[in-house]
Amino acid sequence: MPANRFYTPRPLVPFSSLSLSGPEFHHLCHVMRIQLEEQVELVNGLGELGYARVVSIKEKHAELFIDHCLKMLPSEHSITLAQALPHFKKLEWIIEKGTELGVAEFFLFPGEESEKKSLSTSQIDRLKILMITALKQSGNLFLPQLSLHPSIFGWDPSVWVDRFSFYGAPFSKKFLSYSVAPLFRTTLFNGPEKGFTSKEIKHLHLLHAHPVQWHHHILRCETAAIVGIAQLYLSYKTQKN
Repeated sequence: MPANRFYTPRPLVPFSSLSLSGPEFHHLCHVMRIQLEEQVELVNGLGELGYARVVSIKEKHAELFIDHCLKMLPSEHSITLAQALPHFKKLEWIIEKGTELGVAEFFLFPGEESEKKSLSTSQIDRLKILMITALKQSGNLFLPQLSLHPSIFGWDPSVWVDRFSFYGAPFSKKFLSYSVAPLFRTTLFNGPEKGFTSKEIKHLHLLHAHPVQWHHHILRCETAAIVGIAQLYLSYKTQKN
């Protein structure tokens, strides 16, 4: 992964100019110390990769000229991580590593055993910064969607009929990597530090979620999320081969 990759939310158009400001400009100018006419890469989280050069550096922004672009199609499968809110530091880890692994959506919601029931605006902004940083570092070209939701008891079961969903169940006899996971939209439900309550598990069944183990051992919630995502990709790869 090249160090000179920068994020912009704008579309990337070949043979056009683009202005880079804010934190990305600071990183380009004051951290990486990119000079005039140096080549850089641009990503917008929409599957586009632009190759550009710096043509002007001002006090608060830099002008870049995009020489050419590549566009990647989304993966044939899409993973949503439905995460009950854990301690914020653990959530940061989950969001960062989940982005690196290619999660398409993060659904955040308060679990019955969640110590934290909501997120502040500054915390949401922090998570978005982590996703952008992970996007650039990992070479992923698709920025995940992040959204806050109410308790799962308010989720409409009919909406989940066409989703293939799992939830972590430490004592289940079935492991995710051996499950039949079709190549389309799949959701992993992951509990907070104390796990899901029996009431939540009952409702997860109404949402058509299947109980599976991530591992032989009982995992911490932040470990379980990452292992579950990795196991699902292993399941996809096994089916393709």
